Amino acid sequence: MTDPFDACSRPGRLESGRPVWRTSADGEDAAGVRRSSGDRTVAGWLFLCAALVLGLSLLGGATRLSGSGLSMVDWEPVRGTIPPLTEEAWEEEFSAYRSSPEYRLRNRGLDLDGFRRIFWVEYAHRLLARTVGVTFVVPLVVFGIRRRLPRADLLPLAALFVVGAGQGLLGWLMVRSGLVDRPHVSAYRLAAHLVLGASLFAGLLWLALDHWRGIRAPLVRVRSPGGASWLFGGCLAFLFVSGAFMAGTGAGHAYRTFPLIAGELLPPGLGRLEPWWRNPFENLVAVHLFHRGAALLALIAGVGLGWRGRRLRGRILPGSRFGVLVGTLILQVGLGATTLVLGAPPALAGVHQAGAFAVLAAWVVLHHGLASSPPGGVAKPDSASITVHVEG
Repeated sequence: MTDPFDACSRPGRLESGRPVWRTSADGEDAAGVRRSSGDRTVAGWLFLCAALVLGLSLLGGATRLSGSGLSMVDWEPVRGTIPPLTEEAWEEEFSAYRSSPEYRLRNRGLDLDGFRRIFWVEYAHRLLARTVGVTFVVPLVVFGIRRRLPRADLLPLAALFVVGAGQGLLGWLMVRSGLVDRPHVSAYRLAAHLVLGASLFAGLLWLALDHWRGIRAPLVRVRSPGGASWLFGGCLAFLFVSGAFMAGTGAGHAYRTFPLIAGELLPPGLGRLEPWWRNPFENLVAVHLFHRGAALLALIAGVGLGWRGRRLRGRILPGSRFGVLVGTLILQVGLGATTLVLGAPPALAGVHQAGAFAVLAAWVVLHHGLASSPPGGVAKPDSASITVHVEG
């Protein structure tokens, strides 16, 4: 009986005479983990998409840090792919920028050469976003036509497509918010844009691991210490959201002291905004406390997860997965404190954002391993008989 997840089990897909590998372990094990031969070509495509989304997120951070994000005042998904090629086209683009609030209130007097410098950064960001879309959609259609994708992957892939399309629209809405009255994008839209990008990266990485390891890991049913892993995941989401509001409000430049804020543990003015719920997102003092508290919670949860997992090292998962997670988390907290004390220099702030994605990737890999490990330890490689079928 053909397993729908067995990407190599359909006759006629491979060239004549090439072997098709199939294991008798295909199907569900006693722990309810879906096991299959997977498809490493599909895995490579998904890993590539995840890497491109990561690069896009980091380039987006560089765009914001360099003050380039509002240099393109129009959103033209097709025609905007081609940059200005003549002096007349550059003058037209520059003229549109001079009508924006950023030029009038922040960059008045900027010449054409200066405009070109910020334009190319934002253009590269938008071009990479379109490249991500093409890299995802074209192979998706090809794999679908060739029946390389299991039916169970269709809904997650469709969801990732919707998230990616929504990410592009949200990016423009974010930019649009800074082109109306003042040259500052909405912190709420920026936060949503970053969190959506991180979710897209995590989803692609999870599916890629499914295919690479030949295991359909159940997301919600995780082996011990699954509760600790989910707790850390929640703290990590909390940390991403708070970090996005640190970036969106420019709070990183407001208080250059650590661990105290302006010399106090709880400085005055934490609840000065009305209604009260605006404070963690708009009040710079509260935003600082929000992000520092999230970092502390994530650090405690991450170390706790590593401690809980010490008994499982080498039995359910390699100990390196716990160590990498805790190590990247500690490094990220240290980077955050250093970035803050030094006044958030753009290069270091960019490294700090990259560190956040490194922690996220480490958690996804660890969580996927917990989700796909049978109770009592790792399944032996020789526990399933292997048969070889030769087509032709």
